[in-house]
Amino acid sequence: MSTPIPKAVLEDDNILACKQAGLKLIHQGKVRAIFELPGYLGLLLMVMTNRVSIFDFVLRYLVPRKGEVLTATTVFWLTQVFRDIKNHLVAFGRNIDDYLPNTLQRHPLLRARAVVVKELEIVPVEFIVRGYLTGSAWRAYQNGNLLPGMTQDDIPSDPFNGIKLVRPVFTPTTKAKSGHDMPISPEEVADQYGSRLANQSVQLFEKAAVFAREHGLELLDTKFEWSVDGTLADEVFTPDSSRFALVEDLEAATEARKPPPAYDKELVRAWGLTVETPFGVTGLNKLDPANIEHVEFAHSLSVPNEIIEKTTERSLRFFGKLTGMSLDKFQRNEMGVV
Repeated sequence: MSTPIPKAVLEDDNILACKQAGLKLIHQGKVRAIFELPGYLGLLLMVMTNRVSIFDFVLRYLVPRKGEVLTATTVFWLTQVFRDIKNHLVAFGRNIDDYLPNTLQRHPLLRARAVVVKELEIVPVEFIVRGYLTGSAWRAYQNGNLLPGMTQDDIPSDPFNGIKLVRPVFTPTTKAKSGHDMPISPEEVADQYGSRLANQSVQLFEKAAVFAREHGLELLDTKFEWSVDGTLADEVFTPDSSRFALVEDLEAATEARKPPPAYDKELVRAWGLTVETPFGVTGLNKLDPANIEHVEFAHSLSVPNEIIEKTTERSLRFFGKLTGMSLDKFQRNEMGVV
């Protein structure tokens, strides 16, 4: 069962245009839609949207330019930093026109938010690597637990929210079709799929962390998707798949013993943790995405406009620091998108 999506944000101009052109929708994810490409066996069109999801609930609000940032960020990493890593990217920007029906060619917004990728058999595991004790790892630690893959030796002697781990740690989860992903042990992953993908994930994290710090950003954690043949897929080090913080914010937070403001969807997550629900709990993270009543409640919520605006502002600032270019300039110069 796929994740329910509010009708108000289910389809945008890109998705409607693809459907009207006769492309077959084969997957509707929380943030992306995937279409078959007629005449190109083994290739797919992946379209990013401006939707936002937290705790496996898709909200009925759009974050302006979010899909463009996700697409351009993945293109940047795969074409300029990790060119030597086997990945799913085939075409992006104006070059996607080579694979599209005539009616979809020269479509600026589609060029900005869609890529042509290889069709792959994806390992049903979220390959999560953490450099800091944040998010669910911190919440588990506060409750006296460690996530599978972590040991007490990984925790600094005086941890608090945002503290750096002794080393990057692989803390995988299942990749659930519905409901929350669940932690599993690295040993289970290795038994089923070998240790190569986990090792590659840690190596990519370490390389990306060095690159990010050189550009004034600190990589806190990330997740990867891999195919069974070792091809890197989906998003790569985007504000949706990763937590980043400004270096100066992290240093100030460390001194003040407070969590740094992350340059991802953390503002929306933080708001979601404060939502009073009619189910006797506070926070969307306490609800079950497989429970229709919980889903309907999440879909009814109003996200404050200020949070949406700041999320867009932060994602654009993140992209500028990471690449040294504004989103518009990168799209124009590197993707051929006007």
